[in-house]
Amino acid sequence: KENKKCFPIDFLLNLEKENHETNTNDKNIINGKITGTGTSINNGTLDISANNLDLALTNNSTLNLGEGTLNKAITGTTGTTNINGEVTSNASISNEIVINNNNSLKIAAGNVGGNITNEAGTLNLGTGTLNKLISGAGTTEIVGNVTSTASILNKIIVDGSLTIGANNIGDEISNAGPVNLREGTLSKSISGNG
Repeated sequence: KENKKCFPIDFLLNLEKENHETNTNDKNIINGKITGTGTSINNGTLDISANNLDLALTNNSTLNLGEGTLNKAITGTTGTTNINGEVTSNASISNEIVINNNNSLKIAAGNVGGNITNEAGTLNLGTGTLNKLISGAGTTEIVGNVTSTASILNKIIVDGSLTIGANNIGDEISNAGPVNLREGTLSKSISGNG
């Protein structure tokens, strides 16, 4: 049986301890804002809007991140961050990232700290170096100057610039900006005016 715990908003607005930990066995649905100092720790399942996470989070389990802008880092090597809305991240996400159907994540390539499964959504990658795998049936749109040392297996749209090994391209590229191919064998088409 799944336990669900909803914290009252006045409790959430006044978290001021150094560390805040959710119960490993609970599912926490938060409609208020988590604020305070230090780092919050999630060992269960946490559902929260990106706008409402105003404290760095160590995610050791499942984070369901809803629509909004994330400004605090998400760390943890064993957790998964599910993108369940239109999310803009101005901070790093070190978990495995899953972009669920028809949702989107906008993030600088250098802030991606875990492999990404883009099921059928949109990943907008800003400037930086990408060293994590991107897989799934979604679309990756390059909106900055991105250098990738890892494979991108989604359809790729280049509106910025992309430097990538030819072997690391796993789907077709629609190109409006420069694509700089490194060594390897190109097996997918590149089209467009770039």
